[in-house]
Formats: sequence, structure tokens, C-alpha cells
Amino acid sequence: MNFKNKPWWSYFSNGWEHSAIVYDTNIVEAVNYGQNSRKISLQQFFEIYSSQIDRMIIIKMNLNNSQKTTIKNYIDTKLLGKPYPSNIALLNSKYSMSTFYCSSLVWRAHYNSGRFVDLDEKTTPTIVYPIELIFSDNVGSLYSVTF
Repeated sequence: MNFKNKPWWSYFSNGWEHSAIVYDTNIVEAVNYGQNSRKISLQQFFEIYSSQIDRMIIIKMNLNNSQKTTIKNYIDTKLLGKPYPSNIALLNSKYSMSTFYCSSLVWRAHYNSGRFVDLDEKTTPTIVYPIELIFSDNVGSLYSVTF
């Protein structure tokens, strides 16, 4: 399916509502309004969300060791502990460094390492949706998991 030719509003209807980064044995995510971006163990993630999810797509990014190190260091020093924006759709740009919603955190980690992982032009629109991370040309292998 070619999502590049779909209107922006169709991204909401594809059922993918959250994105996060897995590295080592941790999940890095921007969760919800009122909470800061965080790193939790995979075990904690499944304890928290096991009753809320019925499927996942896991993307194995094609990253070299240098890119992996850059992304990990950037996450640990720049992306953790940031608040979730109060109004994502109207006020928060994916280029913002002061607040993060789930897919903007994932996007920003890759963008900082020189990778562009969304379907839009590089400047507009300024919002990145979880579904765009799945269908970007810069992702690697996709694995679907059903619970």
C-alpha cells in the first residue's frame, strides 16, 4: 500500500497509535500528556501494556554501529525526561526539542543521526504520525506480532 499518496487524515485510520524505540533491553517512549519521555525495561513495558495491546509491528532499522551509538547517546542525553505536548496537532512541531509525542521522539532520534524516517517532505507538514515510521523508505525489516 502506498501511503505517500494518501491524504494526511488517513494516517489516523490505520490503527497504529503508538511508537517507541527499543534498544538493548529497554523501551524509550513519550507516553501521554502529563508524563515525561522515559526509558523502561521491556519487562516493565509488557507489564504496563499487555492488557492494552493486541498487535505490534517491530521494525528492525538498517543501522550501522556508528548510527546505533549516535542514536543511543542522543536518546540518553537529549530525549529523556521531556514533557508530552499539551496539543500535538496544532502546536507541536516534530522539530521541537522542548516537548515530544511518541512518533516525534522516534523521528527525532533518527533525524539527529542523519536519517529521515517519515513520509512527508522535510519541512512540511511538521507532524509525524506513527504509521509514517512504518512505511518510510528508510526502515528495515518489519515483523508483525499478534497477542
